Amino acid sequence: MTSFTKKQDIKMFSSVKIQHEEFSYNIPFSNGIGQELTSSDFTGELLKNLIGNSAQEYVYAFYLDCHLELIGIAPIALGSSTEALVSNKAIFQHALICNADNIIIGHNHPTGKLVFSNNDIQTFHRLENAGSFLGIRVLDFFVVSDTSYRSIREDQQI
Repeated sequence: MTSFTKKQDIKMFSSVKIQHEEFSYNIPFSNGIGQELTSSDFTGELLKNLIGNSAQEYVYAFYLDCHLELIGIAPIALGSSTEALVSNKAIFQHALICNADNIIIGHNHPTGKLVFSNNDIQTFHRLENAGSFLGIRVLDFFVVSDTSYRSIREDQQI
């Protein structure tokens, strides 16, 4: 079993370079400190560029420390053109390994319709409840298309 004893070990495990199909994006870091994901614009644009034009649903999780600095990114699920199954276990396993205090979840709607489904809203609440037991806050839940994005918190659909 691998033991992570230093913050550098955790950051090495939690890649800061996203490689998704033909899209590659390096998260800007300065002085060893990660990009703060305090802006829904930055997060939405990143997700839009990452998975917005995919023909299948992808779910990604962004892991943040207590200062809202990005410490990890993980692909969580790949689904069909209409749905992807989101596992609490998969999301929180990564969060515990990289010692995350906060999580942001994002997924695409291949149809291009930026409407939160009942399933999206239920998944968000399920993740919030699971996170509360672990002391990990689910900050936001995004849906993206190839042209735009929506935040469940900004839409106040929670």
